[in-house]
Amino acid sequence: MVILPDVKAQNRFRRNSLIRLFVSIASVSLISASASILIEIPGHSYPVFLLPSVLITLLCAMLTYYAGHKYIYGQEYIARCIWIVCLLCISILPLLQLLPIKYDTEVLLYIKNLSPPLWPYSISFPILVFIVLETSLEGKRETRTSIAFILLSFSSAITLIFFASTLIGNIANDSELILLPKVLFINSSMPLLISFLIICITIMARKGFTYQAIILAIFIGLTIEYVSIWSYDGPHFLESAKSVPYPGFPVIAFLSGTIPGILLSLSGLILGWQTYIKR
Repeated sequence: MVILPDVKAQNRFRRNSLIRLFVSIASVSLISASASILIEIPGHSYPVFLLPSVLITLLCAMLTYYAGHKYIYGQEYIARCIWIVCLLCISILPLLQLLPIKYDTEVLLYIKNLSPPLWPYSISFPILVFIVLETSLEGKRETRTSIAFILLSFSSAITLIFFASTLIGNIANDSELILLPKVLFINSSMPLLISFLIICITIMARKGFTYQAIILAIFIGLTIEYVSIWSYDGPHFLESAKSVPYPGFPVIAFLSGTIPGILLSLSGLILGWQTYIKR
């Protein structure tokens, strides 16, 4: 019996229901991100400079959805390339204003001003990372992970990016951090790097590396908690924090570190319980 191409496509569509769901969420979150940037425009020093970021984000939303369509019909390589390009765009755009360089030319100032804030991409970044890794990597075996584990992992990554970027922004506005471009860039990049690591742990669990994922989730979660608790009385990477109280502490530090750390550690415990105890 010959299977028609459309039947094959339908079967593939059903098998990749999780990817379809995440592609839809990523597209919607990117549209929301563009709307958030648009709302930020009136308060920007040069409002027109943010319009390219709005358009690029909208384009990424459409391309993400288009790539999902390509993936369903078997064009995996093209879909993966499009997702990677979109991921790079939303990763690089917010960091353009934080590069460890002197913005002393007209071109560099233009680049700095067209950079949007990081927090609108709190949802889309970890989801796009998940889509790229899930469709690219092969594991020793496919493991079905629970919805609770996935939700906790993503909640940890999303919460960390949103509140950590807010925290760094508040510190930069009220301290000498704005005069330390290397320190500012490193601290601003950390939420993206840690979020990327959290999603990598999620993918490890799904690809059969369950034991390693459990250990990493608990260890990294507890480390994030420890660092956030240590920072409750102010940003210790700044000399002025020893004598000057900073607004927002310890509440923002609690939200940007303690909560994500708890969620990540809890996801590791749930994964361990479901893998080794509940059978």
